[in-house]
Amino acid sequence: MLIAWQSGRARRTVFPMLAFLKFVGLLNSAIWLGALLFASFVVLPVFFSPEVTPALMHRYYSGRIAEIVLRRLVWLQLVCGGIALLHYFGEWLYAGKPLPRFAAGSVVAMLLLVSIGGFWLQPQMERWHLVKYASNTPPVQRADAVKKFSRWHGVSQVINLLVVAGVIVHFVRHANMPAATKFSRGGRGAN
Repeated sequence: MLIAWQSGRARRTVFPMLAFLKFVGLLNSAIWLGALLFASFVVLPVFFSPEVTPALMHRYYSGRIAEIVLRRLVWLQLVCGGIALLHYFGEWLYAGKPLPRFAAGSVVAMLLLVSIGGFWLQPQMERWHLVKYASNTPPVQRADAVKKFSRWHGVSQVINLLVVAGVIVHFVRHANMPAATKFSRGGRGAN
């Protein structure tokens, strides 16, 4: 009788936590996807639009502002990816579900891509952007800077598209995820 009472009590306290975890996972993936799509396809292109570039007096400033927005976007993505990993750990802890290796691995891969883009590619691009628009840059060095910036920018765009695709898959997984139950699979805590 005591065991049945305790397991019933455990069920009453675990199910709200599982609903909360599902909500947090879906909200986090929605924020991550929304921020990434909004920044990539709405905010950043605006800085280079014909309406904004003349207002900033020089194309250098458009690029510089975009660099600042990208830096903030990198940190937002790292936070969202960290929350996603904590979410998987919480599911494992409270629902007794095995850790979804593919899903967790894809989040780790996205975090690696974001880190490469934010901490290695972006500083390279910032350096070449500065050389490209510096008034004292010789023409030969300017042409080299334009070529190198374009190359790094292309790599950055490919990484961004891979991350967008990964976050879309991550979001769809959470949107279609059934409510977890701790006692339905016969895993930890079954009885």
